[in-house]
Amino acid sequence: MEEIKDLTPEQFRALETHYREWRAVAVRSGRTDHERVEKSIRKLYTACGYYWPTFVWYKSPREMLMSLATSLGRFGRIALRDSLCQPLRLERQEVELRKCFRPMLWGLSTVPFDGFLDQQPALIMDSLQEWIRRRVMVQCLNEIAVGLELDRISYHDFCQRRLGVQYESRRLERIRLWSEISQTAYWWAPYEETCFVSDRPTAIYLATASSFPCGISQTFRASFASISCR
Repeated sequence: MEEIKDLTPEQFRALETHYREWRAVAVRSGRTDHERVEKSIRKLYTACGYYWPTFVWYKSPREMLMSLATSLGRFGRIALRDSLCQPLRLERQEVELRKCFRPMLWGLSTVPFDGFLDQQPALIMDSLQEWIRRRVMVQCLNEIAVGLELDRISYHDFCQRRLGVQYESRRLERIRLWSEISQTAYWWAPYEETCFVSDRPTAIYLATASSFPCGISQTFRASFASISCR
């Protein structure tokens, strides 16, 4: 990678636009294109040297977590999230360049959604019963892609498309696949033979004063959750 010590004013302005585009992706709601999601995830499995998985779909992250909490221990599935995330990890020079960037999830935002992206996992966890929450925390939460990967995905996307940084071709292919998956899927848990995937929210909106004061709510086909603005 060519060493870049700082961003120019023009690049900072481009970064703000870039972050807005990615945050729009992150809070997108509506119908989930199952066929497109599965196609993208299959490509990533193949690029990382794994066979295609069987897909199991859920109507919400809450439904997926409840299922995983009660089934994973019985089947002993091998988690692949860490392996699939490998191309997103920062190399030495990238760590230095990253210091020029504000993290997307905690940086530029659109009120009142400024505290929404990084709080989504806690939002979903709070909707679970206590015994399920404890089991999920210990057993499988770190094996699930919950959207926090967007910070590094958006970083690599900006470096490659806006700064002209040259990536090794195989790594770039996998980064682009992560980008594609993030624009289509919601929460997903990749295992060696099975991939569990949740639909996107059908709606994300400001809650009314009569229901959830000063809050943001997201609705799924089979569940409902809310989060208070900070």
